[in-house]
Amino acid sequence: MQVRTGLRNLKMDLRAEKQIPTPTLIGKEKNMRIFLNIVAVLLVLVGAGWFLQGINVLPGSFMTGQTQWAVYGGIAVAVGIGLLVFANRHKDSSPKK
Repeated sequence: MQVRTGLRNLKMDLRAEKQIPTPTLIGKEKNMRIFLNIVAVLLVLVGAGWFLQGINVLPGSFMTGQTQWAVYGGIAVAVGIGLLVFANRHKDSSPKK
């Protein structure tokens, strides 16, 4: 019984020392990555629609031919792409010396 408790404490000490992620943290990171990807893709799609309406390619809206919507769309696309890059970057998991 004493050996098991000692091993458990040792594992917890090693996790704290090396900052090994716990299984629940890994699941939360995965959920956050999925959420950020969904938001980023929506931003890119909506931004592309605004941009195309702003440059008069997609007619039929009050935004058609309005330059400000092309600018807003370009900004939304850029932010969406940046968010995709941020959400999918891989953290360096190798130990630092």
